[in-house]
Amino acid sequence: MDIPSAAEISDAVRTVFARANEQEPERLLSALVAVRRILLQNTPYKEIPYVLDYEMVELCKFVNQFRRAMNDLPLDEETRLGVVIYCHIMEADFPYAVCRNLVSVILGQPCHWVFYAVNEDGQIKVNKKGEKIVCRYAGEKIKEMKRMAETAGMAIGKVLERLWSGAIRNAFSHSQYVIEDTGGFTLSKRLDVTASNDQRAATEPIYFTPEEIKYMSEGAQALLRAFIDAHKAYTRPYRNASPQKTDCGLIRWDMRHQQWVWSEASPWRAVIYHLAHY
Repeated sequence: MDIPSAAEISDAVRTVFARANEQEPERLLSALVAVRRILLQNTPYKEIPYVLDYEMVELCKFVNQFRRAMNDLPLDEETRLGVVIYCHIMEADFPYAVCRNLVSVILGQPCHWVFYAVNEDGQIKVNKKGEKIVCRYAGEKIKEMKRMAETAGMAIGKVLERLWSGAIRNAFSHSQYVIEDTGGFTLSKRLDVTASNDQRAATEPIYFTPEEIKYMSEGAQALLRAFIDAHKAYTRPYRNASPQKTDCGLIRWDMRHQQWVWSEASPWRAVIYHLAHY
């Protein structure tokens, strides 16, 4: 397997943050802070839940707890926890949304917090019914990001594609795997008498070594660390009392409560969300 190294993953994440900041610094916060005016229509005093913040805090706590539990484990248990960590990180929405937004900024296109499929001009694609097409699953998001990132000359999409395994994710999510005492991870559905011919003829790998599972889990953790470090570093200069520009209006950092709020210069009055405590 062509699993990217932790250094490759970290470099790809840092580079997309750095280039967006260098190229369009005035639009950077629009890619990093989930401001969506549509949530506030007709109710300018309505508070927006801190759901993205809470999700990232929980994800970090989850990973750290399982990492502490992995000391001196038998190989099968190490693989089992490694798969859990890998799948949990790779399914997280927020890093994909931010990285795609950063690529959009580099391309001079609008930021979207809903992960819409877009055309080459950044316009949202629609289906035959006229409904906006949403990339709902990690594999879809990575495929869309890879296409956009290649246009921008960025490695982030290709690196994520190499790190992602839909086969492992699906096997784990549907309890269709077997872990050997030696730590090997087998996709059991294609060996199961209940599997259809199409499932048995699938081309994905059927077996992953304990070393491969370990590298993929460590890669996912490198992705999470690099994303958090970069997000903190690039929002830090804006965490002051001054109004800051976003595509949806002016915001500022509330020093007392350590969270983003609408600026007094903005017609809106609502808490947005913060990512300061993970």
